[in-house]
Amino acid sequence: QIVFQDLTSGTASVSCLLRVHAGGAYQTTTYVSATNYGSGSTSASLATTASIPCSVAGSTGTTVPMTASIRVSRPSSTAAAKIWNGTGVSFNCTNVCTATFGGYFNSTAAIDGFQVLMSSGTFSGKVKIYGRL
Repeated sequence: QIVFQDLTSGTASVSCLLRVHAGGAYQTTTYVSATNYGSGSTSASLATTASIPCSVAGSTGTTVPMTASIRVSRPSSTAAAKIWNGTGVSFNCTNVCTATFGGYFNSTAAIDGFQVLMSSGTFSGKVKIYGRL
């Protein structure tokens, strides 16, 4: 499980992204994921293939933090795709943005690391990793 606590961005209105390290490099393709989110009375969804989302698209800002939690199943397996699911909250929307994230890294390669980044710029906050061998 990966927990994001009080992440803020150095750039306004960006997205939090997660990419896996497998086969000697950070992967920028082979993801199948979707985000379903709501803000006030509005809801929407989006899909991505270049990363795993960890926030609502464009909702992470410079002054108001976002928080999220994502779980991955069998990251070291070489027999199946790696399934991800999570939830998050951001306050950099018209109201409060709440989201669910889901999908998979469509490869049997074992994951030996990951990278957290914003769609633009840098971020501050805490990223905590929990797991067991």
